[in-house]
Amino acid sequence: CRIGIVTDWELELGQVRQLFEEFIMCNQTPISRRTTRKKNPFFLLSTASYHWTDEKGEKGPLRPSKSASLFTGVILLLSMVIIEKLVYNFIATYCAGLDPIMEIKRHQQVLARHIGVDALCSFVVAYVGCGNWKILSEVLTFKKDDESSRRIYTYQPSGHQILLFFLAYQVKNLYDSYVWNDGIIFILHHIFAGVTALLGMYPGVASMYGIFFMGISELSTFFLCLLANFDPSFGVDGLDVAFPKTRIFLASLFIVTFIAVRIIMW
Repeated sequence: CRIGIVTDWELELGQVRQLFEEFIMCNQTPISRRTTRKKNPFFLLSTASYHWTDEKGEKGPLRPSKSASLFTGVILLLSMVIIEKLVYNFIATYCAGLDPIMEIKRHQQVLARHIGVDALCSFVVAYVGCGNWKILSEVLTFKKDDESSRRIYTYQPSGHQILLFFLAYQVKNLYDSYVWNDGIIFILHHIFAGVTALLGMYPGVASMYGIFFMGISELSTFFLCLLANFDPSFGVDGLDVAFPKTRIFLASLFIVTFIAVRIIMW
């Protein structure tokens, strides 16, 4: 677009306006490009933040960058540590008088771990998974189709969200299992589960199925983690005697959810 130099002071107002409009048109395209460029969020919290696109906002949803997932995973890990400390302080302050066994510091730490980390994380991924159950409607059926390849290789934002949170939880769980000497079986379980979640994110395989296997299925794990507090080896010895009805109630919920989710739906 060419704009001449105005030298005649008697130029009519209409010509000046025309020159001004031409000047605006010449500079409109780069301004538009700058304002329409989409900036993807670096901290991945909501499901919408996992809907990444290209710079023009035309292609998507795309999986988040590895650096964004790593940053979010570190934040999630720190949050787990903080919540565990808060739950421990709550138990030590308000629950110590419920029974003499609740006054022991080690017992308070065990309860904080199973409630503030294990049960809470299982509940979060199960909650997000149940909130996206409609995405699995095409696989929660007895009908067979030829869409398995698409489901395996298509990126699913909510699946990536669950996998990232699940991976962060497995890292924390791996550390806790080492510190509390849970045994080699638990350590291997956390390693393989974490690696599976990582492969589901990068290079990215079957993220859709992560909604069920690492999301919805953890509903029974939520009750199992609460029930673990009553185990004499991995929980608080004597808690089942102090609170027998609570143990029976949690065991019943675990059995029901396990059969429904991990046997029938699985």
